[in-house]
Amino acid sequence: MNSPMTPSAHHWERPRLLVAAGVFLSAYLLLFVGFFPNRQGALGHDYAYFLPFMVDGFIWYHTNGLFEVPWFTPSFCGGWVSYPNIQSTYYALPGLLVLWFDPLTAVRVHWAVFAAVGFCGTYLLMRGPFRTSRYAALVTAGLFLFNGYYTHRMIIGHLGHAAFMLIPAMAALLMRERALPGRIGHLQAATDVLLVGLMFAYMVHSGFGPMIVPGILALVGIGLLHTICFRWASRFWIRLSLSGLTGIALSISKLTAVSALLSHFSRSGYKLPGAGGIFDACLLAVRSVFVSPAWDTDRITVLSNVEWALARHEWEYSLTPVPLVVLAVGLWWLIVNARANGWRPNVTSGTLAPAMGLILILMTQVAVNTFHPEWNRVLKTIPLVKSASSMIRWYMLYIPIVAVATGVIFDRTPYFRSRSPLWAAIGLLAILGINLMTDREYYHRQPYNPVPMVSAWHRISDGDMKPGIERIGVLLDAHGYVIQNDLFIHRLSSLLCYEPMFGYRLEHLPIAPMRPGPALTQIGDAVNLKNPACYLWPDANQCRPGDHFSVGQREVANAFLQYTPFPFQMSPMQRKANIVNLLILIATGALLLARALSIVFGKRYSGND
Repeated sequence: MNSPMTPSAHHWERPRLLVAAGVFLSAYLLLFVGFFPNRQGALGHDYAYFLPFMVDGFIWYHTNGLFEVPWFTPSFCGGWVSYPNIQSTYYALPGLLVLWFDPLTAVRVHWAVFAAVGFCGTYLLMRGPFRTSRYAALVTAGLFLFNGYYTHRMIIGHLGHAAFMLIPAMAALLMRERALPGRIGHLQAATDVLLVGLMFAYMVHSGFGPMIVPGILALVGIGLLHTICFRWASRFWIRLSLSGLTGIALSISKLTAVSALLSHFSRSGYKLPGAGGIFDACLLAVRSVFVSPAWDTDRITVLSNVEWALARHEWEYSLTPVPLVVLAVGLWWLIVNARANGWRPNVTSGTLAPAMGLILILMTQVAVNTFHPEWNRVLKTIPLVKSASSMIRWYMLYIPIVAVATGVIFDRTPYFRSRSPLWAAIGLLAILGINLMTDREYYHRQPYNPVPMVSAWHRISDGDMKPGIERIGVLLDAHGYVIQNDLFIHRLSSLLCYEPMFGYRLEHLPIAPMRPGPALTQIGDAVNLKNPACYLWPDANQCRPGDHFSVGQREVANAFLQYTPFPFQMSPMQRKANIVNLLILIATGALLLARALSIVFGKRYSGND
């Protein structure tokens, strides 16, 4: 039997854990910072999309200031949308960091900040709502920090997926018990809902939009786990609903614009791959969450109806085998305990219903990744799902649920709890060791060269480069035409742009009658430049998606080429959405100010007592 912790030992427990947490987080950053850039001085291939957009946003800011909304940009596709693009990060952390840092430094800072947010948010979730020991909370935070999804998405260049790391902090705020009585307590609860709403809005503005549904399912899964542990907590479900509505209100302007854009570009023609049966789909999920390294060719052969190859980064979700060991030991203890009690499980409606709900959420991902022709036809009628080319990314919903379940089992299993410092150390070292030994040569071979974008940023910042577009261009190499977005730093807008909205083969890009050459040259009764307002509101602007500026709009087109706002018409719905969004932002600022004042004056009065 362990001796009770002495007051002296308890006094030193928190500092030791803070040091351990700092060392572990530092080890994570040191392990992966070498991929920003990698050994070749390059970044993941999808930074070919995001870095040009970051520099394009910096140009807009440099020309117009932060508060002039960048509706459109001449940098890509001979005229394209900016703020209404679902993957735009102008009003997210990458877009803000690039105002002060070069894009490569901004990428590093962005990655480190969200890693720390995920780590700290998970710790607070476990220590607060789930009431675990510090050691169990540290193990859970370490597991979540090293999840394969976030790290490798950042390495490959999927900046929008960073918002995934907000999920534990969101859950912690939604489940936080009201600590203060009266009006101040109500104000605290309202602030928590508002903060989660802001995080939902951030997901929309940062490019996480297509993954919000599995993100919400992960939040619901954590809520169901909490309900199983502590019985029904109606406050969580009310807060989740209110925060969701708040998030919609805070991002209604962008959501409306994105919806208008998507209505003109359907990607429902892509095949949706899946495993050949439920068992294979379950096995694929288990291997993805618990097996490291994540990549093996067998995973590809399991899938049917494949149209696009799924490279290694699409399979990175692993939490390492550590949670599998913890969950297995916890299950063994439950069996032993049940046997000792005569196999009389303590099951009530308060635990059975949320347990069934949790199983349903976990099986959702299995269902959408199972292929059968009839079932596939059903999936292709569901919004968001029908435009996907793969549902493998929904595996991300398992990560926070499994991590939290591991922490709860660790804390409640006597075998671990009796020696929690030792087992926590072993678990964290195992996580770190597995990641150290994992072969990541694939990521060191990633090819995107960030130097041109970094150099352009410095030249613009120093005033040595005046941005502007003069011509429509294409890039040729030994293999033919190249799809890329870097040409704008040479005053060229890429005709064959890298834009998934137009399809992976650019099959939805309305090129004609645009051609390589001067942007203001006349082609029939138009100039050689797309009017991007036509992609959003063709009726309001009396045009069709893909139409050009007319010859009579040459001066307007020239202003657009110099990154300055030009006159265009919005739909009535968009104008209303903009007004609502502005009013909600003002109300949000007022509520946050009231909460800050309540904290300041509350401390002042408590100090005078």
